[in-house]
Amino acid sequence: ARTVGNRQARTPRVGTQPSRSGLGATLTDVVAANPTRYLSDAGRLGELDVEYAHGVLNGVLRNVSGGAVVDWAHVLDLCEAIVAHPRVAPDGQEIEDGWGWARLDVMRLLCAGFTATHVLPDEHRARVFAVIQATASDPHPSPIDEERYGPPNMSPDDLALNSVRPRALDAAVQYGVWIYRRHSDDSFREVTELLDQHLDPTTDPSVAVRSVLGSQFSNLMAFDGTWAVQVADRIFPAEETYRSLWEAAWDAYLWRGLRNKPTWLALRDQYALAVTRVVPNADDRRQQSRDQALANHLTSLYWAGEFPLEEGLMAEFLAIADDETRRQALESIGRGLAQEGPELEPAVMNRLFALWDSRVEAARSTPSTELSAFGWWFCSTRLPAELRIKGVKDALELSGSVEPAHMVLDQLATLSSEEPRRAAELLAAMVEHESDGWRLSIWDDSATKVIRAAFASSDSEAVRLAREAASRAAARGHSAWLDVS
Repeated sequence: ARTVGNRQARTPRVGTQPSRSGLGATLTDVVAANPTRYLSDAGRLGELDVEYAHGVLNGVLRNVSGGAVVDWAHVLDLCEAIVAHPRVAPDGQEIEDGWGWARLDVMRLLCAGFTATHVLPDEHRARVFAVIQATASDPHPSPIDEERYGPPNMSPDDLALNSVRPRALDAAVQYGVWIYRRHSDDSFREVTELLDQHLDPTTDPSVAVRSVLGSQFSNLMAFDGTWAVQVADRIFPAEETYRSLWEAAWDAYLWRGLRNKPTWLALRDQYALAVTRVVPNADDRRQQSRDQALANHLTSLYWAGEFPLEEGLMAEFLAIADDETRRQALESIGRGLAQEGPELEPAVMNRLFALWDSRVEAARSTPSTELSAFGWWFCSTRLPAELRIKGVKDALELSGSVEPAHMVLDQLATLSSEEPRRAAELLAAMVEHESDGWRLSIWDDSATKVIRAAFASSDSEAVRLAREAASRAAARGHSAWLDVS
């Protein structure tokens, strides 16, 4: 025991002292509550044990993300001190001491500053990029890391989220966007030169890095489209030797990139290559997701009139893709139509139904389930009722279902006041093709409205069809609609 003031304090027994990680977490809370008090010594704080320096950094990150004003000159003192810690041993191996994780959060802090309520002032541009550039040389992830944790265990996209070098390159692109918003005529040379160093697969073979470059391609087009076009075939290498790098970059672009005309024009060759690499009925889930994402992109571009139906990418894609992928393509259009929006231009309407009619004709010669996706089209009030009704009939006849069925029934109920006969006819057809009888109970409210509308009309054929729908449901064990009829 020892005396402290007038009190006697006991020396903590071994095992009861606060841990470094616990003190680091406490520092995060303390700094987040009042960063100004501590940031004047930020450079020295960055030289502390990694747990404590990281704790201070996380406190600042919490503050910036919460919209507070901070002195970025001092914040950068902290960032520079953290990044200055060596990451490579004399033998060339990565040093495993926790500073890599701190570097990762330095990148998160800078990216938060680029878009914060009180945005990072561009007077610090040179210091900011120097920190990013230093972090971009980090050895993590190494080829061994990627072999252990990357595909098939983890996607390149997920691996990149917690890898230092990829996050630094992501921060470099976001830095470019930050500068572009203030100086759109800038050369952005520091960004493109840094990224260019990582486009050589012999220098940086990381799939995680390639994933970042693919996901950010739309931003590269925004602030330096000329350079992006020039390096597109390096970001997305077509050679079979680099297939894993192409997949990493292309998948990230498909899932995170923007579908706009400049990007499409820059990547026409890459889209064409992707179509040739579609694998129908693939067992690999990643390949399935890649093909379905490609379907979404192509349908958006077709909707916008970027290529014709009869030849080129869309025709080649539809000829190669399997039923499910084609169904996804039609569903993608239907979901777009089902959203609220302006009236469709006649050219767009004609283009979309030219695609639909072509798939109907294909299904007449080769049975397919893809037409079931028309349920989404039917839910769009932007389409004429005549075309919606005909489409549902074709889908039921040739694919045996329309999905999502419950939403189709809701639309039938709305349509039944004006079109009681056709609504009853479609209800009877849906019941006839419904193989899961238990789903009929889910349709009760909408089906009841359709049947009542038929009986309220003066149309005897509508009444007959409504009774037929109720009888068919009863034959499948669901008799509730008989009471309505």
